[in-house]
Amino acid sequence: MRVCAVIVAYHADSAVLQQLVEVLSKRAYAVVVVDNTPQPVLTSADLPDICVLLSMCENAGIARAQNVGIREAIALGADAVALFDQDSSPDEDLLSVLAASLDPDLAGVVAPVCFDARSGDEIPSYRIDRWGLPRKVFAAGAPEAVSVDLVIASGSVVTSRTFAQAGFMDDDLFIDYVDFEWCLRCRSSNVPIRIIPAATMRHSIGERLVDLVAFGGVIHSAARSYYKIRNCFHLFRRSSVPRLYAVREFTTAFVQYAAMLPFVRQPSTYLLEFWHAIRDGLKGVTGPNPATRDPQHRASVNGNHQ
Repeated sequence: MRVCAVIVAYHADSAVLQQLVEVLSKRAYAVVVVDNTPQPVLTSADLPDICVLLSMCENAGIARAQNVGIREAIALGADAVALFDQDSSPDEDLLSVLAASLDPDLAGVVAPVCFDARSGDEIPSYRIDRWGLPRKVFAAGAPEAVSVDLVIASGSVVTSRTFAQAGFMDDDLFIDYVDFEWCLRCRSSNVPIRIIPAATMRHSIGERLVDLVAFGGVIHSAARSYYKIRNCFHLFRRSSVPRLYAVREFTTAFVQYAAMLPFVRQPSTYLLEFWHAIRDGLKGVTGPNPATRDPQHRASVNGNHQ
């Protein structure tokens, strides 16, 4: 099976990116790097010959960047596409193990067991119950493949036929819920998603972990938090998304971010982003945050990473 790896980069550390490419190139048919950096400095000379570099020359959002990479991979003749973020650290044999679990003639998605790079804890996948609510699934140590409904995109291997059946990533979401919304479309299209316990990967999520008794979780930047809240509104507009799932995500996002405010720098910046997110979510605004077109706003928010 010809597996093409697609890596979406954004202000990537060239040494870290090269290390990821080196690991993937040992098993991949080709590696496509989609650089989402507005003023890219990465060049083809920085990457091995097996790589195809596509520079977006803007932050086009994870969804659009993935779609560009996926289409390029399919054009190169890939039977399956492996999706990666720049901060993922797969095992050397990950692609081989995952590809062996797929039939290139059928739609299907397989993913590794992912562990948080900082805490070492397994990042759960989810199964949607009969009511439409997500239930955590931990697959580490399972004797065989585990069927799930929701997985993070990074590390997953998808047959090319899957995109014809379930569609591509939703550009409108820009970032946040892109992978889960797509997984729910796969679910509606009867595309199986499985975790393969023999494949493992380390992955970083968010800027900082906060351990609270009731609301422990990940703190994202103020700019990223905007999309998390705004896109909760868009979940209600997607027919493939169970209504209770959308309600649960909407409620959890507001409660969790309210609990996190005492732990962030410049909480007023977060509150402003929350207001923009609610306003734009109600209006049905899609794509990039319109407020980021204001240079003063962009400088303020981008300087507030945790």
